[in-house]
Amino acid sequence: MQHSREQLVHALYEAAELEHNLMCTYLYAAFSLRSGESEGLSAREADATARWRQAIVNVAIEEMGHLVAIWNITSALGAAPRFGRVNFPIDPGYLPAGVVVRLAPFNESVLQHFIHLERPIVSDEPDGDGFAPEFAYQRRSQSPEPQPRARRPPSPSSKAAPARSTDSSVRPTARSPRPTTLVSPGAFRAQRCKA
Repeated sequence: MQHSREQLVHALYEAAELEHNLMCTYLYAAFSLRSGESEGLSAREADATARWRQAIVNVAIEEMGHLVAIWNITSALGAAPRFGRVNFPIDPGYLPAGVVVRLAPFNESVLQHFIHLERPIVSDEPDGDGFAPEFAYQRRSQSPEPQPRARRPPSPSSKAAPARSTDSSVRPTARSPRPTTLVSPGAFRAQRCKA
């Protein structure tokens, strides 16, 4: 089955939304950790907590890199990168990956949920307690079909139509492609820090 450009862009938009939501969950958990002796931690505990926070923030930064990669691919396809997401909590089944995404303060179950999210696909790593989906959700179709494009009927006065490509993967477009702007993850972080 051949997929259209619109289907690919739609899948990239969903992937961008997933990465954005995961980034938010990591940052929420990281900044829910207590910090310093002023919040009741011993010096040793404060040091360990700071290392944990930095490790979680580093994973969030990796999610930012994934988001930039998705945007670069989207831009290369001539579509506009999308920076949007639904508000938390996210309804079960909204995201295509079948994962539970919600904001939660750091604890052992949240840590296990993060390990579950980042596991290889062949792993049987269990999810954290309390992160089981409320119900099993499955999309009706693995490849949603977009609305067909409107086509201009051939003009009866035209003598000969220009030759068209026989390659079915080539689709003519009515607009010229957008200029591609690739952004490195480091430049993206620098731009976000300025804001």
